[in-house]
Amino acid sequence: MRDEIQKFTKNAADNYTETNDRVLDAVVDTNRKAVDFAVKTADQVAERIEQIDDLPEFKFADKVPTPAETGARYLDFVERAVEMNREFTQRMVERLLEVDAVAPVVEKPVAKKAPAKPAAKKPVAKKAPVSKTAAAS
Repeated sequence: MRDEIQKFTKNAADNYTETNDRVLDAVVDTNRKAVDFAVKTADQVAERIEQIDDLPEFKFADKVPTPAETGARYLDFVERAVEMNREFTQRMVERLLEVDAVAPVVEKPVAKKAPAKPAAKKPVAKKAPVSKTAAAS
């Protein structure tokens, strides 16, 4: 029985970890594609804006990150979030395995006291039948 529980726990933990990894990889890939698209689009817009001569100059424009820098920062953030989630999942799996390694506490059944028997009833004394002869007198 204990081996079956260990196998179940290990399989459940492995399945959870594998599924979590696949989902996170899909999220990272999707985000990466979205960011690449946004960066390319922003770069194209920036190139076209540079071609226009009549744009006013903005103060602090040099302090605003470029679209490529913004995309890179976003990817760094997503990668850190995925790594934190992966570490959390690994710790959870380790805890599950630790809990499974500890022998389960089996409580001894507590002996129940037998219910008290009702007090025995005293037999009611029967009256002696009255004889007919005595009643006739």
